[in-house]
Amino acid sequence: MRALVTGASGFIGPHLVKQLNRLGIHVRCLVRATSDLSALRQLNPELAYGDLMDPASLASATLGCDVVYHVAGLTKSVPAEVMWRVNEIGGRNIAQACANQGTPPVLVVLSSLAAMGPAGRERPLTESDPAKPVSKYGMSKRKGEIAAFEFADRVPISIVRAPIVFGEGDLDGLKLFKCISSCRLHMLPTMRNYRFSFIHATDLSNAMMLVAQKGNRISQLQSDKGIFLAAAEQNPTYGDYGRMIGRAMGIKRVVTLPNLPTTTWLIGACCELYARVSGRAQIMNWDKTREALAGSWACSVQRLQAEVGFHPELPLEERLNQTVRWYVDQGHLPKRAIVNCTADSTAGSGA
Repeated sequence: MRALVTGASGFIGPHLVKQLNRLGIHVRCLVRATSDLSALRQLNPELAYGDLMDPASLASATLGCDVVYHVAGLTKSVPAEVMWRVNEIGGRNIAQACANQGTPPVLVVLSSLAAMGPAGRERPLTESDPAKPVSKYGMSKRKGEIAAFEFADRVPISIVRAPIVFGEGDLDGLKLFKCISSCRLHMLPTMRNYRFSFIHATDLSNAMMLVAQKGNRISQLQSDKGIFLAAAEQNPTYGDYGRMIGRAMGIKRVVTLPNLPTTTWLIGACCELYARVSGRAQIMNWDKTREALAGSWACSVQRLQAEVGFHPELPLEERLNQTVRWYVDQGHLPKRAIVNCTADSTAGSGA
């Protein structure tokens, strides 16, 4: 078996490469000349230099592959148009490259829960719910999904939508852990404590691999066929998630601080202004503020469990322990933050 992973040098990519290596699958990684390859070095994959905006490089990268995992994408950019190009046009280009092969490989597209929009207060989202994204990021990911549907009659394609992804190597999520570690404070975006879904990057990688092996493929005749929601089995409130992080660091009490929407908008505006002035995209911006205030972001994993037999390898609490230990090992958090990590939690130093 031979697999191509796009976005291999990012946060989620190395986790997927590691899991594919465990199964003895030959892994080829699409990387750019400027990519930071430090997380991939000890995994020793084959490197294919190219870019999602360069169709010729994609043709050679996909050649001879049985499965293509399209993980590459942007969650933020300055200007925002760059995010649109990568998430939509890049997705179309990789699907076209697969379609051009004599025997098109299975294409697993990693999308986002943001492509669907928030859940209602009554129940978590399911794959059959209509897509109503509320943010530019969500709209760009939905455009990438629609681009994949254009090739459904030529390429066996499945789409995996992920909620908030955390784990070793996640430097955007580190900011939340640092705030709880240093201040014992967890800020809620609204006065309502909505429920959210989360998944560790390794569990997400396993879900994508199972979908590649056993999952249905998308069809232009059935809008939700071949689409899978991947998440941990529990959907804690955002406040509970902060307390879970606190327990992983041995903090007995984390203060949750609800905010008025105007306060959250103000924080988002300040981050947006800084990003535009500095030219450095921030994880908190106007777009993320829209998502934060939209409501619950919880989803059901019933289809993923029933169709491909997915279950997380470890509970959410143990995955948080594991993540904290990696942050400490890398010097991102003080050593006192690992006092409550379980003895069998391991550091994913290659992720």
